[in-house]
Amino acid sequence: MQESMYKYLKMGFVHFMAYPAAMKQDNKVVLESVEASCKDEYFTAIELMRILDVETRRKAKAMLDQSGMTVCHAAQPVVLGGKLNINSVDGAKREEAVSVLTKELDLCQEMGSDRMAFLAGRLEEGATFDDAWKACVKSLQELCDAAARKKLGITLETFDTDVDKCALVGKSKQAAKLAQQVDRENFGLMVDLSHAPLLGEGPAEAWRPVKDYLVHAHLGNCYTADKNNPAWGDQHPRFGLPGSPNGVKELTEWLRMLFEIGFLGEGKQPVVSFEVKPLPGENSEIVLANAKRAMNEAWAKV
Repeated sequence: MQESMYKYLKMGFVHFMAYPAAMKQDNKVVLESVEASCKDEYFTAIELMRILDVETRRKAKAMLDQSGMTVCHAAQPVVLGGKLNINSVDGAKREEAVSVLTKELDLCQEMGSDRMAFLAGRLEEGATFDDAWKACVKSLQELCDAAARKKLGITLETFDTDVDKCALVGKSKQAAKLAQQVDRENFGLMVDLSHAPLLGEGPAEAWRPVKDYLVHAHLGNCYTADKNNPAWGDQHPRFGLPGSPNGVKELTEWLRMLFEIGFLGEGKQPVVSFEVKPLPGENSEIVLANAKRAMNEAWAKV
């Protein structure tokens, strides 16, 4: 592809994965890394998790406003860290998850994002898939309705179902069925290149079924060759890590499929984000630079 990728997409990255200290609410790291991101013209979008400290949040918001970057609100850490489960068959647990995520919409709106993303919970021991599915649909409808009152959208990210995160909603055909049943205009799906190998899906299997519901795409990697390796599972290591499934070749194939299904095209600029994380001993900026190089090379081959 000879044309600039910025004609077709907003290039983003998942901030708290690239800078793991931000996940722990290290305010100094949050501000320094947000400032560096705002100065980096490669990125036109950023995915942020909740920033709990009010003053840190205010300063980060001021820099993001200056930068002109698109801000996406990521509530996946809230779900995983809080062990929330929108598909719990225990009514009290399901309502707790919906309540926490409904309150999270306030932070989403405050930071200037127009959508909030998260994932489904696990299938609880003793629960049937059908009952958990019904609970998931109900929760998503309630969250979509709450978001609509704030003129916001809800995005569900698909995850692995039996390797690491073990979420209820994983394969794209299943996710498309869910979106159809949720039946809300402000609901959409996010599919992640790093989760596809964990689900046994290639580009066509992952993208085509959700083409009518896809609102966001993640580009990343995973690793399942050795359980003793810190990269094992859904840890989003750098592209091209030895023994991992995703490098420039795979990234090129996935980008081509995004054009084929119409997610990328003339007059469209959806957010497409790197989700990469430094392994122990690695450097955040170098890992991000690796992702940029992989994207630049893949884009040139599309």
